[in-house]
Amino acid sequence: MKNIPYKSRLLIFFIILLSPFLAYAAEDSVDFWYRSNADNESTKSSPYDQINKNNISNLKLDWKFNSGIRSYVETNPVFTGDSIVTAFNKTLFSIDPLNGKKKWSVEFDADIAKRGLTYFNKNLYVPTEAGLYEVNAISGIKIRKFGNGTSYLPPVIFDDILVIGNFTSIEAWNLRDNKRMRLQLDYGQAYLSTKRIRSFMW
Repeated sequence: MKNIPYKSRLLIFFIILLSPFLAYAAEDSVDFWYRSNADNESTKSSPYDQINKNNISNLKLDWKFNSGIRSYVETNPVFTGDSIVTAFNKTLFSIDPLNGKKKWSVEFDADIAKRGLTYFNKNLYVPTEAGLYEVNAISGIKIRKFGNGTSYLPPVIFDDILVIGNFTSIEAWNLRDNKRMRLQLDYGQAYLSTKRIRSFMW
């Protein structure tokens, strides 16, 4: 790693080096890493065991991705089932996990949150310093925007309800009609109607 030039800023994914693992995930359309910390509970773990303590020392570098942007990679990626999605500053990238080739990229007017993204129902939810965007995961086309607040956290989605943690507030939006919903806070947990949303701040 020390031999990689500083200016290259290469994005290296060691977690996807085993082809059988990738083929298995893609074949079953598994989107277990649909949020940057794996899931809504931020477990940061995978149900698969193809990579384990017995074979991790055998992993070899399979590919590198160079964004062409002079920046560190700080946004935790998500896996949609057939693509890895991450960001460099204001630009979102979709990458083919089998060969490291760029599928598409899209630029925003503000920096993308470093703590990550959320994938849901073939769309990506991208928090930025100027609101949260919904982006088509296949084409990279921006669909709509939710609010204008600074958001650093990957949102939580359940029953078509989008919950966003902004810098100074928590918002809830109905994905079906694009309307903001009333949100009740209780002891640091968010409640919508009678359904509880587990804490997603970390």
